[in-house]
Amino acid sequence: MATPETSMPDEQDGADSGPEEGVTVTTIADIHEPRESERRGPTRSIIYLDIAAMTRENRFFVDVRVGPFTYKALLDSGAQCCLAGPRMMRELAERIKPSMSLIGYANQQTQPSGGYLPVMLQIDREAGRIDMECTEILPVEMVLGVDFGRRWRVDISMGRNQWRSGDGPWHNFAKLNEARSMRCDIVAECAGITVCGGERELSRVKLRD
Repeated sequence: MATPETSMPDEQDGADSGPEEGVTVTTIADIHEPRESERRGPTRSIIYLDIAAMTRENRFFVDVRVGPFTYKALLDSGAQCCLAGPRMMRELAERIKPSMSLIGYANQQTQPSGGYLPVMLQIDREAGRIDMECTEILPVEMVLGVDFGRRWRVDISMGRNQWRSGDGPWHNFAKLNEARSMRCDIVAECAGITVCGGERELSRVKLRD
């Protein structure tokens, strides 16, 4: 089955690749209607994953803060939907909702999605919701797919090595070997997860202005 193709530029600074060199990432996702024999619900769909054999230093990453957690998110227009990987599934387990989707692999095998995470994102001053399908096989923490790019009208400048939302300011891409910063260009709310007294507390909070 054909999957969407996406091309990624080489990063300008090869010194930033660090120990990540040679790691392949699963990033290409496509949504298909299942065959009748695979259907387990009235709205069930199959999300097919394929291997994009590109090293991580050739990809675009951004830091996304969800409550007290900061994730390195792969910005990939080749992914038809946003995806949450194993770390997000562990740390936000109580926020995952049941999903009717199936995860399909290149060998034509399928398995149920691990659920979906409804997440409110804010970029600059524009907020909106995305639903992230969860999968344990994703070797990155998060993928922001074409649904994210269209919703926030994302532009990527390969010359600048930056990105922006609509006509907003340009933001630098995150470096994989840099420490996670609490000052993120994308701030998310997942059912208002906050930190209080060293422990996680679930409460409703407002998005950052």
